[in-house]
Amino acid sequence: MSPSTRRSSALILFVDDEPQALKYFKRAFVDDCEVLTAESADTAEKILQQRGSEIAVVMSDHRMPGRTGVSLLAAVRDQHPHIVRILTTAYSDLENAIEAVNTGEVFRYIVKPWDIDLLRQDLRIALQVYHLQHERSLLLAEKVSVRQRLRAADRARNLLVAAGGLKHQSNAHGAICNYIKQVTALAPPLSEPQDINLDLWAEAEAETTFMKAVVTRLSLLPHLHNGSDNQKTTLKEAWHDALNNDENKHLLGLNSFQENMNYDLEYPKKWLASLLSNFVSGGARWLSKDTIGFSSHMASENEKDGIHIVMKGDLRPDAIEDILYASSEQDHSDCRTQLLGSYLLAHESGGSVSCSSIDNRAKFSLHLPSKAVSRPKPENETNLTYEMFRSLESWD
Repeated sequence: MSPSTRRSSALILFVDDEPQALKYFKRAFVDDCEVLTAESADTAEKILQQRGSEIAVVMSDHRMPGRTGVSLLAAVRDQHPHIVRILTTAYSDLENAIEAVNTGEVFRYIVKPWDIDLLRQDLRIALQVYHLQHERSLLLAEKVSVRQRLRAADRARNLLVAAGGLKHQSNAHGAICNYIKQVTALAPPLSEPQDINLDLWAEAEAETTFMKAVVTRLSLLPHLHNGSDNQKTTLKEAWHDALNNDENKHLLGLNSFQENMNYDLEYPKKWLASLLSNFVSGGARWLSKDTIGFSSHMASENEKDGIHIVMKGDLRPDAIEDILYASSEQDHSDCRTQLLGSYLLAHESGGSVSCSSIDNRAKFSLHLPSKAVSRPKPENETNLTYEMFRSLESWD
């Protein structure tokens, strides 16, 4: 960074309570880069709130009325860790400056009065550090993103392999493919996932344990044609049972919805309660609780025969809570299998589950035939599998 070099696009924020110092600094470096100035720590924080992502370096005087420069730079470190921090101070404050460097509050301290050439060199080094850190962050984010996609693809493949072992679930392969295609379209993956283990062997071990737990959970789903579950029920009774289990007690306020569910169904009581429980708890994970709403109706002329239940709500900002996103280090008693479980159970009856989102509003739909029907097996499972993996490939 010198007068002869190309002007940097990075922003430097200089903070000092002396107006003359602000003018002098800006005049000295305006040809090198864009300079923002603030006459106090509070003003600097307002600028950082608005333009923090653009700022590369914050240089602050230490002694200012109100908050000190060290206090400001400590806050910058916590709230904007990508910014390189420089403290400028007089000889009498050297002890505070050295302590700030030693505790990581600042990258460097510069003693007043400045030697303008040395200051220009220090700022150039600070900008180099900023760009190196930025490039490292981008490379790490790209690496983590690739690992995240590979993990999701591995889980999808393992689920399809497991589908062959779910003998009592008719067309489990198709249910899993539909689930993965729709969930990947529902919301993007986490931009900064915190649970990816960069130790490949540790990650592989954790993933193996996790997927074993997932398959175990799915294998425990009730069988529609289980002879021991002969008790029939109404949709209203099954809905009550679904909302009264441990997973869904937080949704008990929605019990009033039962009044519109007096439909007689030819389904086993435990099976139907399990389907509804998995559908409600799986969908609710994605939604802000206060925005969740339900509706139900019998099929109209243009719809498939049976009952249609719709759950809608606002997508939560962290609405990444199903198998493809869940951490392999989590409590394996859960595994986030509920939504997929509802897909499998609905397919077994000849019905379906679907999910979609528009403008941050999500919709989960359950179609249940009046009585179970045999769902035909897809003519070409290879095409279905290909489309599913394509959805993962374009997941961004």
